[in-house]
Amino acid sequence: MIGNSDSAGAADRDKVRVTLHHNLFENVIERAPRVRFGKVHAYDNHLVVPASGYAYSLGVGQESRLVAEKNAFTCRRASASASASASGRS
Repeated sequence: MIGNSDSAGAADRDKVRVTLHHNLFENVIERAPRVRFGKVHAYDNHLVVPASGYAYSLGVGQESRLVAEKNAFTCRRASASASASASGRS
C-alpha cells in the first residue's frame, strides 16, 4: 500500500513519489502495488501469481498516478506432487 490511509490523503498529496523496478513479487493475490495517493512508476517487475485466488494487480485510488510498463506476469500452477499432498494422497 502506497499513500497512507484515506484520512491522511491531504498530507500525502504531491509528496509521495515511488519507483518500483526490477523486483520479484511471488504469490501475489492483489494490490501489487495499491496506490492511494502519490505518483508511482512501476517497471521491469516480475509478478508470479497463484493459479487460483488471484484477484487483480495495479490498484489505483483517487488522486493517484501509476505508470506501469514492461512488467511480466507468470501464473504458477500447482505441481502434481503438491496437489496430491494437499489432498492427503501420496
